[in-house]
Amino acid sequence: MSSLATGAELGPGLAVGDVNGDGWAEIAVGAAKATVSGHSEAGAVMVIPGSANGPVVKRAQTITQDGIGPIGGSSLPDPIREQSKPGDHFGQAITITDITGDGRGEVIVGTPAKNGGSGMLAVLHGSATGVSTVTAQAVHPSWYGLNSTQANFGEVLLK
Repeated sequence: MSSLATGAELGPGLAVGDVNGDGWAEIAVGAAKATVSGHSEAGAVMVIPGSANGPVVKRAQTITQDGIGPIGGSSLPDPIREQSKPGDHFGQAITITDITGDGRGEVIVGTPAKNGGSGMLAVLHGSATGVSTVTAQAVHPSWYGLNSTQANFGEVLLK
């Protein structure tokens, strides 16, 4: 998987938190207008590990709805089980919080334009090596009775 393309417009999705449980904060930054798999504005997120000396960009993970992998490496199977579509804006909003109580923060990614504007959240579980490449959850608003294509679920996330 390559790094985010030039012109991907990083932000406004940005979060800081300990994803791997090592005591150093990771930086998660969204590129909601990034082209992914030929789909314009599908979106991507980059998670940069922290260390005692600051961010370690060479160990960053790039996450899309199509896969996850290291910068410059091969994409691993898609833990989210969704596919990038034009205009999804995956990464528009991001937060990192330990919702499982295991000492590793989950990266929660908003995708407000998914499914015609109803939106979606992707919950990416933390692991000792960063964002888990096996475990993730997609949360759709229709599961909770929000069926409007104008819901924009995931447009804003707070910590």
